[in-house]
Amino acid sequence: GYVVEDGLLVFPVSGSGGYIRTAADFRDFELRMDFKIARMANSGLFLRGDREGGDPAYSGCEVQILDDFNWESVTGSALQEWQFTGSLYASVPPGERAMRPLGTWNTLHVLYSGSRLKVQLNGTTLYDVDTYDVPVAYANQPAFRDRAAAGFIGLQRHAPREATGEAFAWFKNIFVRPFD
Repeated sequence: GYVVEDGLLVFPVSGSGGYIRTAADFRDFELRMDFKIARMANSGLFLRGDREGGDPAYSGCEVQILDDFNWESVTGSALQEWQFTGSLYASVPPGERAMRPLGTWNTLHVLYSGSRLKVQLNGTTLYDVDTYDVPVAYANQPAFRDRAAAGFIGLQRHAPREATGEAFAWFKNIFVRPFD
């Protein structure tokens, strides 16, 4: 489900869902990466995922990566504000929509220190929040203070059936800098 081509991490359309994750765990860190997506892409960046179990979107958290431009019209569904690209999935919507057109590179910058999470997309700050103070969307979803304080960083691979072409997401220049 994952291919490395010419220095890019590529998510082909064919293959099953899941995620790829770091070998190391991280608590406080800065992350920068570039990504581009195709029509109907659905992915995400997992932060502090718990290796011992559960969906990393809820054992840690997820910064959403989605085709904001076509999702609603193709699926006939209405997205919640916390489902658009850059959102803290199921919690905090992006303050602005800063994603570039499909097929062009975007830069995501994340700073996670203690319970403080700051996310920027293409130089625009989407939010800078204390995760302990933000609501959760689902009753069965744990509060952020009850989630893993350290964990893996991962990239989610949904295999969208509506996606066309050979790949739906590309990633490059992924840098993580842990700090005390």
